[in-house]
Amino acid sequence: MKNIIFLIIVITTLSCKAQMTAVNIIPLENKFDYHEYEMEIPDGAYFKDVNNKLDPFVGTWLGNYNGNTIELFVVKYLYNSTIRPLSIDELLIRYKITDSNGTVIVDTTDLPNDSSYVIDGTYFLKNSDVYELSYGGFECGQRGDLLIAVVNNGTQMNISLEPSLEFYCPENNNQPAPQVLPTEVITLDKQ
Repeated sequence: MKNIIFLIIVITTLSCKAQMTAVNIIPLENKFDYHEYEMEIPDGAYFKDVNNKLDPFVGTWLGNYNGNTIELFVVKYLYNSTIRPLSIDELLIRYKITDSNGTVIVDTTDLPNDSSYVIDGTYFLKNSDVYELSYGGFECGQRGDLLIAVVNNGTQMNISLEPSLEFYCPENNNQPAPQVLPTEVITLDKQ
């Protein structure tokens, strides 16, 4: 009898633990709804790229802006929160910008995934193939949202930075900071 009671307790305990850590898969393109409508994200949520919408972005992209060469290195990454049970498929972008003489202006290619200088994904805009990422640069005021979209059958990507307006710098006479990423739409070619 003791064995039967012990077995029931073990099965019940394992069943409860399994339910507590159950994964709630939510398509990645629905993540914007949680932001827009301030919906609570359930514990165990996994914003999964079930429709492979991130895949066309992955790779190396090259283009020019204001006489500088911009290289973006885009990877797909599984973010796992250390604060709560939450996982998100997202893009990470490292970048290298060189001037016309080949002098490196900025290079984040060797930084770890958790560096604040690695551009990290947030969500797809509602009913759109435009993906928004969070950007923070090295200089005061270099901060904002990077919008990207793959075009021309996946051979090109449009990018544009929407700088955060609240970041002004004393060393720039309290004016918006100059940005190294383009604040107008430019097109990069897939390599």
